[in-house]
Amino acid sequence: MDTNLDILIGHYSKIHKNKIFSNKMMLTNGNPGIMFFYDTEKELVNFKECFGYYLPIYVQNEDFIETMDITGDIDDKLTIYSKRTWNDSTLVPHRETSISGIYGELFLDIYLRLVCDRKILLSYGSKRGYSLQSETKGIDSIGYVFNGNNIELYLSEAKFVGNKHDAKRSLLNDISKGEIPHLRADYLNKYFGFVLKKDLSCLKQDRKIISGIFADINRRINSIDNPEKFVDIIIDKNIKINFVCFAIFQDKPQNPDDLNMIYDELMQEIKNQFSILGISNYGYEIVFIPTKNKSMIIKEEINSFYE
Repeated sequence: MDTNLDILIGHYSKIHKNKIFSNKMMLTNGNPGIMFFYDTEKELVNFKECFGYYLPIYVQNEDFIETMDITGDIDDKLTIYSKRTWNDSTLVPHRETSISGIYGELFLDIYLRLVCDRKILLSYGSKRGYSLQSETKGIDSIGYVFNGNNIELYLSEAKFVGNKHDAKRSLLNDISKGEIPHLRADYLNKYFGFVLKKDLSCLKQDRKIISGIFADINRRINSIDNPEKFVDIIIDKNIKINFVCFAIFQDKPQNPDDLNMIYDELMQEIKNQFSILGISNYGYEIVFIPTKNKSMIIKEEINSFYE
C-alpha cells in the first residue's frame, strides 16, 4: 500500500516537476555539467507553484506527512499545508528574502529526490539545528544511495543568486575559498560528528541499515584507546563521497557549453580538495538552471503564494 509520501511524490513528479526540470542538457566534453531549460514564458507562475506545492514535502518529516489529509484535490491540500508550514517560524525561519537559503535548497531537494531518485539523510529542520547551534551554515543537503552493502553519500550546496558570477563565487566559497569551506577535513569531521548524533530523517525502511553503518563509524570515532576521524574512516571503509553544486541564476546560455569555463573551474577545485583530503573514491556534478527573470523577482513571486 502506498504511503502518503509515495502518493505526494508521485503526484508532484507527474504534475509539477517538469515545469522547471524538463529539458536536461549536458556538457559535450563528457564532464558532469548539467543544465535545465524550460518554458520561460510561464517562468514566474511555474516557480511559484513548484515551490509552494513542494514546501511541506521538503520541510516536514515522514511521520508528519503520513498524518496529512490528502483526500480530494491534492494541490488544494498541499496549498493549505504549505501555508501552515511557511507561517510556522519553528519550521521555516523568517529571514529577508534576499538572504534566505530555502529558495535554492528546496529546488535542490527536488533535483536530488525526484529527478535523480536519491534519498535524503537529514530533514530541513535537522539541518537548521546545525546552523543554529554553531552560527555557521551547514552543508545544504546530505543525500544517499545504497551501493551494494555500502552507502554512497551526496553532499550538496544550493544557490539562488543574481548571475553566473555570483553562483561561481558562492560555490567556490563553499568548496574551499570561504571563511568556513566545506570540503576540508576539519569541517567534515566536525559536521559529521553532528550528523551522527542526529535522529535520521531517511526513509523508515532504510534506517536499520544506515543505523548499523553509522553505529560502526561512531564506535571508531568514540574509541577510548584509538579514536579516529570521520574522513579517515570513510577512506578506510571506501564510502564514496559525491559533491553536488546546484545554482539558479539569471542568464541566457543556449547550452551548457556556453558556461564551460565556470563548470571547469568548479570541477577542478572540487577535484583539488578531494585530492588534499586523500579521498580517491569520489564523484561530483554541477547543475545550473538559468532564468529569464531576476532572482529577486522570482522569489517575490514565490512569496505571493503565501498572501
